[in-house]
Amino acid sequence: RGYTGIKVYDRLAEPPDPDDPTAWSDTARFYLIGLGGRGQKALKALGVWDDVARYATPVQGRKDWAPGAGPDESTERLA
Repeated sequence: RGYTGIKVYDRLAEPPDPDDPTAWSDTARFYLIGLGGRGQKALKALGVWDDVARYATPVQGRKDWAPGAGPDESTERLA
């Protein structure tokens, strides 16, 4: 759009390389995000789904916990 001289500053360090298994193998350390059909469709429309899908793992179903529920008080839903 003709903008020039733009500088972007970020106070956070650059994230680890997505291909580095030592940085990303501890799944208990990260909040896992599910991408449903609408999200996948939006990412496809933006032309970035293939980049995201490369690091995604297919999952069938989900587990939900009500507010205040204990670790053994989940509801499992299968797709």
